[in-house]
Order: sequence, then structure tokens, then C-alpha cells
Amino acid sequence: MARAGAVIENVVIGDRVVFRRTTAETGGALLEFDMFVRAGAPGPPEHIHPQSEERFQVLRGTLRARVAGTERTVAAGESLTVAAGTLHTWWNVGTEEVAVRVQLTPAGRMETFLETIYALAGAGRTNRKGIPHFLQLAVFALFFLSSRGERVPMKLRVVLAMRISFAIVALACLLARTASGQSPAHPSASVSPVGTWRGTSVCLVRPSACNDEIVVYRITPMKTADSVSVDALKIVRGEEQDMGVLSCSLVARGGQLACAIPHGTWRFLARNDSLTGESWLQDNTRFREVRAVRAP
Repeated sequence: MARAGAVIENVVIGDRVVFRRTTAETGGALLEFDMFVRAGAPGPPEHIHPQSEERFQVLRGTLRARVAGTERTVAAGESLTVAAGTLHTWWNVGTEEVAVRVQLTPAGRMETFLETIYALAGAGRTNRKGIPHFLQLAVFALFFLSSRGERVPMKLRVVLAMRISFAIVALACLLARTASGQSPAHPSASVSPVGTWRGTSVCLVRPSACNDEIVVYRITPMKTADSVSVDALKIVRGEEQDMGVLSCSLVARGGQLACAIPHGTWRFLARNDSLTGESWLQDNTRFREVRAVRAP
């Protein structure tokens, strides 16, 4: 979770963000940050914010933007407003660093997106244009396009492309799962939960104190053959933050895990390159849902 004054940097494409008003501070009504972009930086791919209006106020330098297929230049002292659901992109067209104040209303999940994408760039997990690799894109599609009540126009090619990417991953997992079921000679070889998994943990009980999170699970074997250790982390301000270690039992062949926690149980199921999980409270309330993919 970001805080006012926090700075994150994308070392690949040369962006720097300074948060001014965060999602938590405004109750989700607004996200405001200053973005500093070096001369010649390409800007993001064309994209939309399905439910958020985005306003750019150029503080210094010159910005070039394409909104719904129409290009325009925005100079220092000028502003540009992009309606929710409108395909757009922007880039620094000048010869000096451009400074832009950006406001998203409502905040949506943009704050978490920025922290995550910048962290991936710093870890070398994007291409030279700052775009995440295929599996990370699949996770993004699952998390950032899954807001309740959100309706994304399917004719917008960027959204369609992201959903197709996720569908391909899901289909690959389904086909592999079917193939493993037809080859019982090696039932556990392709479903071992051991490894590193990256994905999302979504809160199912609202309102509550829990938050949706980008998570990392590192699963390692323990001394006994039917036990594993799950080191759980979440991404906070672009960095991994420890959430604790679970001791889990392999309750059956096929990658199923059961992990006791003070107020309930975690249950996980590994299938090839996908990991799903659920947190259940003692009163049988399903509290969280996890979907992750095996990290490369």
C-alpha cells in the first residue's frame, strides 16, 4: 500500500512516480500522483481504465497523447481528461523531462498496478518496453479486470488481447490436467506444488479488514514426505513483504495441500502450472481466494 510522498521508479522505461494522494487516504475515491518521464520515453501501450476517469495536467515539458485514435499535444499549463473506458496512450514528445500530475477518479486498482509493474521492471521481468512477460500478463488480466460489477467493452482490442492471453493459459492448464489424468503411470510428476508461485489473493468477505493482494508463494519440501512449507509474501510498495510461513500437509496425491492457521484453514490445489487456494474460517466462511501461476 502506497503512502503520500512515496517514490517508485521504472528503471526500464525511465518513469518516476511520486504519490500525492493514495487510494487508502481517499477511501478509493481518488488516486493522485506526479509522474516524471525522461525525453524520448515511449510511454505505455494503448489501454483503458474501465471505470475510472483519468486527468493529466502537464506541469513541465510537452506531452503527446492519443485518445480514441485522435492525437493531440498537451503543453505545460494545459490539461487532458480521458473518460472511463476510452482507449488511450501518451508519451514524452519533447527534448526534456516532462512532469505530469495524474488523477484517477475513482482510484480503482491503479496504485497496486503501478507498484507491481515497476517492481517487475526492477527485477528484470519485463521486456525493453516495460511490458511484463506472458505469465505475468495472465495474472494481471485475472486481477485487474476482475472488479465486481465492471463491464469492459469487448470490442476494445487491448482488453480482448489480455483476456485471450489469460484464456490461453487457462486452456493450457486444462489440457495438461486432462493429459495427466489419462497417464496414471506418473500421476504426481506434473502436479508437485513445490516451487515459486505468483498471483492474486482476493478478499471474499466485504466489508472487512482484508485487502486484495498480489502474492508470492514459495513452497519447499520438509523432512517428512507428506509435508511442505509455504513461505507467503505480498507485494507492498513494489517490494516483497513477508506474511509468514505455513506448515502444510499433502492430504492426497495430486498436489492438494491443507494448512492449519489460528482461525481456520488454507486449502491449495496445484495442477501443472496453476495453483488455486481458499481460506476458510472456523465458522465455514470462505474468506479468501488465491489464483496463481508457476513462476518461470
